[in-house]
Amino acid sequence: LIAGITGFTAEKAAWINAIHQMEDGDVDGADKFFKRIIETRPDYGEAYFGRFECAISVAEYYKGLNSNMSRCLSDYVDALQDALKKYANRALQYAPDEETKQIYQERISEIHRRINNAIESASSQKKRGFFGRLLG
Repeated sequence: LIAGITGFTAEKAAWINAIHQMEDGDVDGADKFFKRIIETRPDYGEAYFGRFECAISVAEYYKGLNSNMSRCLSDYVDALQDALKKYANRALQYAPDEETKQIYQERISEIHRRINNAIESASSQKKRGFFGRLLG
């Protein structure tokens, strides 16, 4: 940990460690760091955005893992919507500046597009029916 270095708050140190966890592929570890930050500083927008990104990563992972299951797209959409509801709005609310807020808004728009694409895909699969899905 780098919390003892001059100029680093405990929250900033935890945030950097969370980013390192994400870079190393440890989404659960990163999410725990982000959660700790929010527990001590509930107005830390970067931590909410970090939790948002963790939730999106988990949703993407399970979508890939369960892509052949009939409920996969429905579960994926639910997970993305849950991430938006739980974390994205607070990330925007507590964004440290307008530039960061714009970056968050662009990413959130991307997730809305993914949701719409998944809903359209599920609808088209439903129209083709069971045998249509099997035949591709």
